[in-house]
Amino acid sequence: MPAANRNNPWRIQPKPVPVPYDKTAKIAARSLASYKTQVPSPHDAREEKYRRRQSQLTSQGYFAAQNVPYKGLGDPFYLDEQRMILHALGQWDAKYDEETSSSSDEDEYDISAELQQQKRQQVSATSFVLRRSKTDMNTLQREVIHGRNMVRNVKLGHGLFDLIKTEQAAKVRILSVTITTIHFL
Repeated sequence: MPAANRNNPWRIQPKPVPVPYDKTAKIAARSLASYKTQVPSPHDAREEKYRRRQSQLTSQGYFAAQNVPYKGLGDPFYLDEQRMILHALGQWDAKYDEETSSSSDEDEYDISAELQQQKRQQVSATSFVLRRSKTDMNTLQREVIHGRNMVRNVKLGHGLFDLIKTEQAAKVRILSVTITTIHFL
């Protein structure tokens, strides 16, 4: 395996991030390296914003027509880190949908069938109730907070793959501790 693939397990391509290009922007100054666009007038910006919000009121949300299918607001929301990162970089492709599954994070780890069999046999009622407590549940809010923290840490200069490796190591550690505690019960 080449060194580039070891450091880049998600096949992130080193290319510039796609920035939405405003087709109505007018170029004020240009050089070989960059260009500067003119800012639209406040009147034009207000009119464009008004038209956009009026169309959102009629096609999305509470006041949308009932015979029109639901149309979501904003970009798609991904809980999977790989999918979220590749989509933000503009490198997510439909072919990745087939490769990923919608199963839980525990499926990623290779636990032998024997350990899984022991886990199923030795789960008592108290451990089942404790495992399902509200403090341990993954909620949408926790996933959003976790994603924001990951983005903030990457912006601060921490390595993305290092953060993910430490997170996966912590999950494996917690999983092994729970298996051993269930084994002793």
